[in-house]
Amino acid sequence: MLNDELLLIYINALEELPPKCREVFILIREQGLSYKEAAEQLDISTKTVDAQLQKAIKSIKEKIKSYFS
Repeated sequence: MLNDELLLIYINALEELPPKCREVFILIREQGLSYKEAAEQLDISTKTVDAQLQKAIKSIKEKIKSYFS
């Protein structure tokens, strides 16, 4: 039951991310691309990839943390 609830929170958190942020997160964390590969695919810099990924991780962590509060 807990795993199902956490999965729903994770999915909802992903859906609430800005599109570019979500895209970067999925490419790196779910598809396993490197920063360089993601940057090339999205035609952005690796620094932008890093910034977007950090933003996504922070947002997702906050959503999960609030679930346990």
